[in-house]
Amino acid sequence: MGGVLTLRLWYYIVGFLHIRVIGDGLEHFTNLSMMRGVVMWDIHRQDDALTAKVGLSSFAGIWPLASRSGCRLRILGKQGLPFLWRNLKKRPVLLASFVIMMLMVVALSRYVWFVDVSGVGPVQRAAILRTVQRAGLEPGVLKRGLDTRTIERYVLLNMPDMVWVAVRVEGLRAVVEVASRQHSWEIDSGLSGDIVAAKHGVITKLLVLAGEALVNEGDTVWSGQVLIQAPASEDGPGQARGEVRARTWYQAYGETPLKQSRLYATGRTYVREVLRWGDHELVWKGREQVPFQEYETYTNQRTLSFWRNIVLPVELITHTYRESEWV
Repeated sequence: MGGVLTLRLWYYIVGFLHIRVIGDGLEHFTNLSMMRGVVMWDIHRQDDALTAKVGLSSFAGIWPLASRSGCRLRILGKQGLPFLWRNLKKRPVLLASFVIMMLMVVALSRYVWFVDVSGVGPVQRAAILRTVQRAGLEPGVLKRGLDTRTIERYVLLNMPDMVWVAVRVEGLRAVVEVASRQHSWEIDSGLSGDIVAAKHGVITKLLVLAGEALVNEGDTVWSGQVLIQAPASEDGPGQARGEVRARTWYQAYGETPLKQSRLYATGRTYVREVLRWGDHELVWKGREQVPFQEYETYTNQRTLSFWRNIVLPVELITHTYRESEWV
């Protein structure tokens, strides 16, 4: 598969022709072409006609073969870089525009032009954009010198409410994904009562807003034990308010056979990169057979973006094979 795609890409570079052969000696013509080493592909037979594609350098050699087999040869189309270049040379303005456009694509693809934040609301989004800007991530920055790990650490250190930050670059866009710590101090004022432990644990943090603490940090408490007692009032028991955190433990029981077979990763990997445009694919790296008997496959697809909503019809697909072995 990879060899065929490589061959087709080569013929696109050197040029190829779409031909039609008509006559009663189509089998004779095909056999003569194969004996002479002429490479043809996309061959289709319809009654007494045959269509195929052939390299530009091989076309002169098949004219006498068609004559010997009693067939007529006709060119249906010309494709490849030589013909494209010939057409561009006839139109210097179009050629100059094409060159300028390609240079702009190459130049623009080296920079980050958009910074998006996901996972938070508008207010926090604006604060995160200001923070990452101080860390060096803003529209117009070079992607080559961008250290995403440093930016992630900077956000976590300067925004304590953020518990997780991930920065990645996608084409001309940098995406900042965050998860914020959720605080919920909204309590129904109509409720009353104490704050009790839901599980066994060791108190690690105790903050009393209303009521009296019956435990201290470091104490071991049990499920159902009162932690903060509600304050007394003239109308009866009040409402205890506060925050209590504890380190809990869990116990479970299970049975398992003495011997089991499981797949474990060995650490060895094999990478295959495929370049895809339209219905065509070219194996760019890793044409050999995967050298593992047992493996897991991870696929990553990347596209080249020209602008925010304009994506070039070329994508790079990376298949990573991670070896596993039975233990």
